[in-house]
Amino acid sequence: MIPKIIVFAILAGFSTLIFRMILSHRPFRLAGGWAQIIVSSLSGIALWIVLVLLSHSTTPISGAEKWDMLSGVLIHLCAFWCNYWISNLAGGFRVLMAINLADQTRPITLEEWMAAFGGLGMDVFLRDRMKSILIPWKIVSVHDNKMILLPGWGMFFGRLMAILEIMLYSMRSL
Repeated sequence: MIPKIIVFAILAGFSTLIFRMILSHRPFRLAGGWAQIIVSSLSGIALWIVLVLLSHSTTPISGAEKWDMLSGVLIHLCAFWCNYWISNLAGGFRVLMAINLADQTRPITLEEWMAAFGGLGMDVFLRDRMKSILIPWKIVSVHDNKMILLPGWGMFFGRLMAILEIMLYSMRSL
């Protein structure tokens, strides 16, 4: 049986997403994504603390439950991370951009890369992401108008690409 403290942490962790939706719409709208993430995460933690205190109003928290409390804190850290990534779709898009570049067998130009990305008609957006994120964050390097993944990231996304190809191949054989 799952301890009450951990169940409350899971419920309060999921509530952070609900708080985030509330804080992103009027009349409770907070300006700025970070403010919404932080306030919704703190609201989830406050809800968890209230639930734990209400469930232990007559008995103190025992020594054995202190590990459950630590587990609850870790659950909230995970909820905060999920809250951030769910709200940051550009994070997933950056990963997809780097995976596509890792799939290339040689350094390619930005135009070749955009065509390989699917020719989605998002030239301005892709150029902006490349120049404002991938290059400054040292994920991609450009020399002589050719793009390459930098060594650490290249190995990471190259391996990720290999794993994805294996998964897709195994799904085709089903």
